[in-house]
Amino acid sequence: MGISNGRAIAKGLGLSAGYCGIYLALWCISFDQWFLPLALRFVCLFFLPYRVWPYVFLGDAAAFLILRAPKADIYSPEWAYISPFLSLPLASLIVIWIKRVFPDIQNHLHWLPACILLLALSATTSNIAINHILSGPVPDELIETFFLYATGQFIGAMTLAPIFLLGVRWRNHRLSLKSITTDSTIALVIISAMVGFVVLAPDSSNALRQMTLLMLILPAAFLTMLHGWAGSVIGVALVNIAVSLTLKHTGMPGAHDSVVFLPQIVLAIGATLLLMAGAKITEHYELARLSGVAEAQARRLAHSSFLSTEHALREHLMYTAQWEVQIDDEYKDVADWLRARGYAQVAMDLNTRRVERRRLFDLRAQALYPIQIEADGLFAVLYSKHFTDFWAGDAEVTRSLRGLPRRLTLDLQLAAFRCICHALAIHAGAQPSAYRIHVRVWQGSRRRGVYIRVAAQSADPTSVTSTGATAAALLTSRVQSNGGLLRMNRDRIAMLLSEPMDAVSTSMDPVPEY
Repeated sequence: MGISNGRAIAKGLGLSAGYCGIYLALWCISFDQWFLPLALRFVCLFFLPYRVWPYVFLGDAAAFLILRAPKADIYSPEWAYISPFLSLPLASLIVIWIKRVFPDIQNHLHWLPACILLLALSATTSNIAINHILSGPVPDELIETFFLYATGQFIGAMTLAPIFLLGVRWRNHRLSLKSITTDSTIALVIISAMVGFVVLAPDSSNALRQMTLLMLILPAAFLTMLHGWAGSVIGVALVNIAVSLTLKHTGMPGAHDSVVFLPQIVLAIGATLLLMAGAKITEHYELARLSGVAEAQARRLAHSSFLSTEHALREHLMYTAQWEVQIDDEYKDVADWLRARGYAQVAMDLNTRRVERRRLFDLRAQALYPIQIEADGLFAVLYSKHFTDFWAGDAEVTRSLRGLPRRLTLDLQLAAFRCICHALAIHAGAQPSAYRIHVRVWQGSRRRGVYIRVAAQSADPTSVTSTGATAAALLTSRVQSNGGLLRMNRDRIAMLLSEPMDAVSTSMDPVPEY
């Protein structure tokens, strides 16, 4: 237990040392108008557990001691040696409240700017209050200084903190790099050209420089529209870094570039809006993507269900056919027995009944499962007399069949056959006098499929029966399960079914002779 505690303390002190080093490094490249250490505070307080916060406080205090201890003679020893231990703990109170409201900030990305703003305001307020109480540096213009410091901390944190969060999401969500890298490079070139003009043309008017800086928001908006929140994070970071390159470091506290400050405020507001808009775009995209995945899964499940049903119907047909063969043999044996005993007429009537029974079985077997489709293909089934007698009845059937259905998988041929049967059942309620069935098998570079159109000539095209309504629901489900398209009107039903070129048929047991 002691060794474990020692390792935990050692890791904590290492965290404190690392925090202190990073804080000082960020402080060295910061300005009052672009203060980066707040980003480090934000990341540590929001993403590290409470148990390591004391080490974060220690690292923050160490960095402040290094910066303020040399100024103890200028201001006061209390401010130099006590204030470093108060600044971050006071500012962290707002973080505790925010984490109670948003336990997982990654699921509330549109609130990220507001969380950073609250931390910037609390950090600025605590620093100014401590300075007043402990006789530290007190600004002459309190409101103006508060606004300047809070804005600088907010902009600095908005530059780096979202980048860290983007890295976390990138690792968890495995976002694509190729397209966003290309677009970010284009935005970087445009921003670099604008900043180059501001820096290399110091003699230009202040209004022109400010207008050029304000136009930096356009590439960031471009990235936001194309890539959502990830694009807005990269765009905002590029804009803020670009603006920082136009600032002159004077080394004097409170100094700022008034020409750049106004565009910087406007850009900060624009960046906030972009981050919020990008978060919303990403949320809607994720919702749409998940819906699409769920829809695709539902289609696959429905497709598997229909295939399982076809297998079950086929097995039922095989089982029934075997019984039919046995009954047919018994009919023949009885007829031969009657003929041998002089009952020729009775034997003939029995044979007639046997033939009629076999005809009815073949007719109903066609509706149960079209076994002929496995050997001869879809078109052979559609041309068969059993198909016409069962589904069309007394109506005339005109066919227009083109293409090679044997190029399609058996699964797609079965789906096409069932769709045609459902379409005929829908039209049957209007008692049509004629049907027109148009089928065209097609093949492209990546997919192949079949286009089907079933039309009916009916005296009452508006008549709909419960059987027709059920058939319509089944038709819609079957077309959707195959990723197809369906269009229905009063006297015509058109549908398009397709499959990948590399699709293979589901294996079937050999058809027994009967």
